[in-house]
Amino acid sequence: MNYLELQNECASALEQAGIENFRNESRWIIQETLQLSSAALYSSAAVPEEQILRIRQLCFRRCQHEPLQYILGTAPFAELELKVNRDVLIPRSETVCLVEYILDKLPPSGTLLDVGCGSGAIALLSASRRKDIAVTAVDKSPGALKIAQDNAMMLELASRVKFVESDLLSQLPSQKFDVIAANLPYVTFDEYAQLADDVRLFEPEMALTAPDEGMALISSLIVSAPEYLRSGGTLALEMSPPQTARAAEELTACGFVQVEIFADQFEKKRFVAACRM
Repeated sequence: MNYLELQNECASALEQAGIENFRNESRWIIQETLQLSSAALYSSAAVPEEQILRIRQLCFRRCQHEPLQYILGTAPFAELELKVNRDVLIPRSETVCLVEYILDKLPPSGTLLDVGCGSGAIALLSASRRKDIAVTAVDKSPGALKIAQDNAMMLELASRVKFVESDLLSQLPSQKFDVIAANLPYVTFDEYAQLADDVRLFEPEMALTAPDEGMALISSLIVSAPEYLRSGGTLALEMSPPQTARAAEELTACGFVQVEIFADQFEKKRFVAACRM
């Protein structure tokens, strides 16, 4: 069997499993796993037996609808490539809009807190784009923190991002930040039951769902954030678009000002931000 034949076999299996982008994904699985050039991928060279076995194993996992990012072990996030596994959510492109917003709000040599950091996407992209800022990232999952720390080391950002194991802000020492950002769990339990298999069966439920119609953690952070924000500091949150109106009301009730709701690149209003007086 040559590499093109292996690619066709993989693509056929993925197509039968209902994978929409089956041809490209078969190519990515082979090329990334075996570290092949594009030219080698279409060569007539015989594939070593151990490589055939490896690709078939990975193809089988994808046929079970395991996300490609977990299979390959990495996920893109803007210009970064982040290590991911089933301890963390796969970062979504929409969250880049949140990073761009908070970087605009951070003053020179400012301080950023990323709450529920997961793979470290928000914290690490922020630190990568702004060399002057100090970043702290917290998560209550030891497994997620390990992935985030590995990513920081890989991106040579470990000296600039501090990681703390904490359930929201509970384990943080007294400190004031210029910006607090969070993409916390916000999926309702009813919504979770309806999610696609590649999300529901593989991504960590703890990082997806929250009680109180998905708002429990967001509401808790809104209440506790003022103690950790400098005067004039910004709290910026990502959530489901139907939740933004409630979040805006809760921010106003907690004394925040300049409350605004803004959209992602798909024009979905999924972000809410406000300033501490």
